[in-house]
Amino acid sequence: MAVTCAALATGAQAAYAQGDEGGLQVQTVCFTSYVANDQVPTTLYGLRYTNGEETSKTPAIVLVHGYASSTGNWDFTPNWSVARKLARQGYVVISYDRPGFARSPYAGDPTRLGTFYQRDVLHQVVMQVRHGTYLLPSQDSCAPSVPKAQSTLVSPDVVVVGHSQGGRIVQGYPGAYHDVAAMVQADIGGPMIEAPPNPIPTPTPPPTFPPDPRVPVPPPGYAQFFNNRQACEAFNVNWRGVVQEAVDIACDPSLFVYSPNPTVEPPGAPSTEDLIKQTGPVPVLLSWGDSDVIAPIYNDELHYQYWLQNCRCDVSRLYLPDTGHLFQVHKSLDLWVSWVTTWLSDRGLEPSRASPAPATAAPLDAAGPTRGTAPAAPKTVAPDAARTATVRAGKSKRCVVPRLKGLTVAAATAKLAKANCNLGRTRARAARGARPGRVISQSRKPAARLRAGTAVNLVIAKRSHAG
Repeated sequence: MAVTCAALATGAQAAYAQGDEGGLQVQTVCFTSYVANDQVPTTLYGLRYTNGEETSKTPAIVLVHGYASSTGNWDFTPNWSVARKLARQGYVVISYDRPGFARSPYAGDPTRLGTFYQRDVLHQVVMQVRHGTYLLPSQDSCAPSVPKAQSTLVSPDVVVVGHSQGGRIVQGYPGAYHDVAAMVQADIGGPMIEAPPNPIPTPTPPPTFPPDPRVPVPPPGYAQFFNNRQACEAFNVNWRGVVQEAVDIACDPSLFVYSPNPTVEPPGAPSTEDLIKQTGPVPVLLSWGDSDVIAPIYNDELHYQYWLQNCRCDVSRLYLPDTGHLFQVHKSLDLWVSWVTTWLSDRGLEPSRASPAPATAAPLDAAGPTRGTAPAAPKTVAPDAARTATVRAGKSKRCVVPRLKGLTVAAATAKLAKANCNLGRTRARAARGARPGRVISQSRKPAARLRAGTAVNLVIAKRSHAG
């Protein structure tokens, strides 16, 4: 025990950190996570950004990257960085490599690294941030051999921010866990209200280019999303508003990050629709670039309206001008940071005192596509056909009440959703011989055919009696 304490003390004194001209401190942090029913934990590599004004009352922002991404997408250069700009505002900012990505290798089955389990891993990260139980290594590494000390910074108020596939993870997070102070979703779609198809036709896609041999070859169970620079630029960039230095890093073929693929969600995983409906009092901000190839404005508005009609929460939206899918490499980033800071502050999540930006910030150079690249036009597409068909089918069908006795509330909710019914009021009642937490009666008879969306009230066993 004495040796362990001494090692921790040494790690605390030598915690790895680097600074910048603006007075920010960037520290390597390590999280412990379990994926699914793994018996062996997975260590997650991360970075923490602070400006020296942080206290336990300072909200912490946890950044969740997307597909083919990593912590690097939040911090391209000292002068062009989501993480540093938010930290200079006065927030504690933490980014991490999700399991299976970049510096967080995963030893298990990569097919399990889909949205459901990545969301659960985010929950583990959030809890460690809230309680200050993550570790600070003495080097820029989370390897087991590197001495580490426990963080002394407790951050009870946590905001989760997700981009692209990371946006999908945070999209359902408040409805699943209810342990965050706010959620910000960037550059991703989701459930939409029913509406006519987009009248604007889909533009012709840009030409393709040969694979670049510098792109790292992924191991079995993983895939590369892009095979050359031109594909990365066409997918991510609006050239009217790009920052050349940042996109040069983001679309450098030698730095591409491979991703778990394919992934499979576990049976019975809750749908995004169900989780949005369970958001509760957590405020939500939806943000998009106005030229996003996977989340066009027409669909974004239908998604926003779905939130308004279903989440019963405080939901806002933001569009960024001249911005493609990777908003982090566009000049509108400052607008996004300002908007997010104001939006959070209006909801009681004010940062600590801001620090000045570095005086050496260089002016932005003119940007342009890589030679031979045809800049992609903003891609406007019709709402997802399968999703639209599902929504329409759901509205045309009846609610066929399922038998729910003996199920948990979560299982009953999922079964009701599949049957075009809604969960109504639930109340607990002591019941002889019943398992606690299980449905013992329902307000509608099984097999009854009712109007779609009919609420079914449940009575749940309060505690079991042996006899």
